[in-house]
Amino acid sequence: MIDGKCLCGKITYTLKSDLLFMYNCHCVECRAFSGSSLACNAMITAADFELHDNENQLKSFETAGGIRKFCNHCGSPIYSHQKGFEEFPALHVGSIINPPEKAVDANTWVSEKCPWVVLSQDIPSHEEHLD
Repeated sequence: MIDGKCLCGKITYTLKSDLLFMYNCHCVECRAFSGSSLACNAMITAADFELHDNENQLKSFETAGGIRKFCNHCGSPIYSHQKGFEEFPALHVGSIINPPEKAVDANTWVSEKCPWVVLSQDIPSHEEHLD
């Protein structure tokens, strides 16, 4: 079981299964949403994801890449999903309280990566999204 929360703690969640596929996304949208040089995300199964939001702080923002979910109070990104792929959202792993021992499976959108980011040769890289 994996537990997570936003920075202020108004939104918490429990994932009852493992992270399916963890990746560093270097696309412009993920960088802006995370406020960093890349976003570390993990595909999860929506049916195993239980979100707790007693104060209705979870808000959505629609982009060309999909729907981004975040805490309206502290701004922490929680998860996102592409339109039509709601059953496998991308959890923003920085919100996990005690991250599991899992290696990054891939780098995506390296065509948009920041020039100062050095990619590990041990991790598969994709110019854009996964095929």
